[in-house]
Amino acid sequence: MIVVTGATGGNGSEIVRLLNERGASVRGMVRDPERARGRLPAAVELVRGDFDAPETLAPAMRGAQTLMLISSADPALPDRELAAVQAAKDADIERIVKFSVIAADHEPTFGFGHWHRPVEEAIRASGLAWTFLRPNVFMQNLFWFTDPIKSDGVFGLPVGDANVSVIDTRDIAACAAAVLSEDRHDGQAYLLTGPEALSFQQQADVLSDVLGRRIHHEDITPEEHKRRLLSFGQSEAYANAELELDAELKAGELGTVSDSVKRLTGRPARSFRDFSEDFAQEFRPEVAS
Repeated sequence: MIVVTGATGGNGSEIVRLLNERGASVRGMVRDPERARGRLPAAVELVRGDFDAPETLAPAMRGAQTLMLISSADPALPDRELAAVQAAKDADIERIVKFSVIAADHEPTFGFGHWHRPVEEAIRASGLAWTFLRPNVFMQNLFWFTDPIKSDGVFGLPVGDANVSVIDTRDIAACAAAVLSEDRHDGQAYLLTGPEALSFQQQADVLSDVLGRRIHHEDITPEEHKRRLLSFGQSEAYANAELELDAELKAGELGTVSDSVKRLTGRPARSFRDFSEDFAQEFRPEVAS
């Protein structure tokens, strides 16, 4: 039995779906099982477990062998996931697969890394078997800019012309499902990236070609980007962490390309063109009927 936390989130729900397709026994840990029922495959067991109510965690994990640990990116992540690690030990979980972040293998210079690193260290020290998945920036983050891309053909980030090996979140989920379904990944940490490192203008050029209209990346200031993130409903802490990540990106630290997706799934990682073609409709202007 595999327990997946955050089972109704964007990444968690795709992991659950793929595990279910593989015929795995899956238990989704959610805050409200009744509300979650229609959002996940019928064969998936649902159980209440709330990171903010630590006493619910160990009961949600009992009887399972593997924990897929994934939670929302915010400053509470370390406390929540550290409580989950202790609960896993209390529930006799044998193995933890953690959804982490690029650069968590060293002392990071950005918030997301600071949040994930202490959890990785606690898992290493727990005595449990472990595997870490460390994805780079998500291609799907471009969805934040669907409205300006549709209306003006422009999106902005404070990253200059630096290259980044963005990854499709569907590939992250496929890697997670593969790791969770096999027993040969203990003690391994996988950097997950797309197949190439592109600047955001190069990404805009690909999207232009797919959409048949000019899309442009605008290099904006960090202050402008923070205002936009807050307008999207992101928290102050998340916005600050995102700006720290942007600074790391601008410094050229996130352009490494790995072959982990191919090694784990047996197929190449999706390219940005693949992503653009699959989700082109998300970026096309609305057509009045």
